[in-house]
Amino acid sequence: MLLPTLTPNAPDDPAVIRVGDDKLSREDLVGAATAVAERIAGARTVAVLATPTVETVLAVVGALIAGVPVVPVPPDSGPREFEHILADSGAQAWLGQAP
Repeated sequence: MLLPTLTPNAPDDPAVIRVGDDKLSREDLVGAATAVAERIAGARTVAVLATPTVETVLAVVGALIAGVPVVPVPPDSGPREFEHILADSGAQAWLGQAP
């Protein structure tokens, strides 16, 4: 299993994900990421700004749950690089914070 924390019988952990001072329990991670997965189900590809945030983690885990490829976009991308990444990836949706 790619993410053993997501298995139904895994015990809850109040800080299974930590990003800086932010933490998510297993229950919160699964619930929020599943909501993301439901929103993007059927998409061909999605993009996310690759910043060290809980939102980025939720976007990536949600995409994994949905079986949708996710394209991390470097936050320091210039406009041309940004356009190039999105055009090449064919991303249909943007998850989380916009650049």
